[in-house]
Amino acid sequence: MLSAAHRDNLVRWTPDLDGGHYESHFLKVNLVDDQAALWWKFTVTQPLAGLGPARFEVWAIYFDIADPANSCAARETFTAGQATIQRDRLRCQYGDNVLEHASSSGAITSETDGHSFTWNLSWAAADASFRHFPMPGMYDGAFPKAKTLSPAINTLFAGTATVNGRTFDLADKRGMQGHNWGVKHADSWVWTHCNQFREDSGAVFEAVSSRIKVGPLTSPQLTILHFDDGAGEPLTINGWVNMVAATSDLRGLYWRFRGSDGVRGVEGFFSAPPERFVGINYKDPDGRKTHCLNSKVADGEIHLLRKEDGIWRLTRSLTVTAAAALEIGLKDETRGVRIHIE
Repeated sequence: MLSAAHRDNLVRWTPDLDGGHYESHFLKVNLVDDQAALWWKFTVTQPLAGLGPARFEVWAIYFDIADPANSCAARETFTAGQATIQRDRLRCQYGDNVLEHASSSGAITSETDGHSFTWNLSWAAADASFRHFPMPGMYDGAFPKAKTLSPAINTLFAGTATVNGRTFDLADKRGMQGHNWGVKHADSWVWTHCNQFREDSGAVFEAVSSRIKVGPLTSPQLTILHFDDGAGEPLTINGWVNMVAATSDLRGLYWRFRGSDGVRGVEGFFSAPPERFVGINYKDPDGRKTHCLNSKVADGEIHLLRKEDGIWRLTRSLTVTAAAALEIGLKDETRGVRIHIE
């Protein structure tokens, strides 16, 4: 029997979809001692009827903190005849690249500038995912149009990865694995994740903020915030009132947030300079392009709060330098970030 996390990882795409669909399984691992980070994504995009066949893609990004000029990205695209997807468990094979519930292997070379990635890695599977949305029906029904969850929100990796001839040992390196899908990407979003806090390497924070379409209307900014240090009760701010009430302020490449649930709250920021981002373009099922400004080496700070006698008081602060994920999705601007993959 599959675990709950494995069931959450199953592919939702089917070949008979004609209303448009995108779906991604992605990995992020930080290599703090090497001043680097790695990211992979296996994705399938089903364009709207008449806009072409389904595309199967494998992406990879290397982030070099010491010398951002060495940061690079690669993508390879495969046809349906080169892709195999299993339905009873997670197994996607695009060409010779394989993704399973707790392992991946492959080799890709950039279609434009020759950057090469090879990998053979695994990670510790979790029993249950972190589900961002508060109700199960939000994952099974049509609303919202974009779904996201983290089958392994805080895990340890093993194996190796090689980027342009340089090999990295991933043993006991901390990272995560996520899964998202939908009809199209949000018009704009911010996603952040960190499990490399200086004060507590076992603590994890993940957040997502975006507007969603409700028929012809667009919702207010909705912000989901989650913190878990494995000691106390996790703080998850994802109720409808709390999502709307949360503060989400994106200025340039600097995101500040604040939210609460009852007497508990969290506030903070994540940011990185443009050179620590790698820009990539996603093509939606309707053919529109979204700029994804992707950093896995951002700085950040969070403050845990508790309300006592009507006053919010600081209970704990955590900081991270060059080891947090900060992803910004925008339709019409790149904010000084170089686009590596069009």
